[in-house]
Amino acid sequence: MIQNNSNFKRSGAPARFMFYRNGSWINFPNEVLGDLRLGFLEGKPIMDLSIRGSNYLFDFLRMLQIDFLTENQRSIAWIDENGKCFFRKVFVDEEFAKSEENPENSKIEIEIRIDIDENSSKRKRDEFESNSNSNSNEDEAEIVHD
Repeated sequence: MIQNNSNFKRSGAPARFMFYRNGSWINFPNEVLGDLRLGFLEGKPIMDLSIRGSNYLFDFLRMLQIDFLTENQRSIAWIDENGKCFFRKVFVDEEFAKSEENPENSKIEIEIRIDIDENSSKRKRDEFESNSNSNSNEDEAEIVHD
C-alpha cells in the first residue's frame, strides 16, 4: 500500500486509466476517464462513480475499483501525461474476488511426500548432540570486564 500511495502522490495527471480483467488491461471509456482524471487531480484518494448503472468506489491509494453491490474488486492502473506507468505489484481480478466469497472454489490441494532414510536421520541427530555438547562448554566461559 505504501508503494501505491507513492504512485498516487508522484504521478502526473493521468492520460489513461485501465482496469484488469481476465488477464488483460482494458482502457476505461473516455467519459469515465474524464471523471476519474478530475477526481485524481483534485487529490481525492477515494471517489464514487456510477458507470452504466452500476456504482463503484475507486480507491487510488490501493489502486482498486470496488463494485458497491457485489463487492467485487479489480485492479486499476494509469499512465500519466509524462508516459509513466503506475501499476499494482499484484493484480486483482473480479474472478479472484468471487473465488474468495466461495471457499469451495479456492481450495488448493498439495501432495507432499517425504522419504526419510533412517541412517541419515540418526547421523544428523548424533551430529546435533555432539555440537550441542561442545557449545555448552563455550557457554561456561568466564566474562572479564575491563
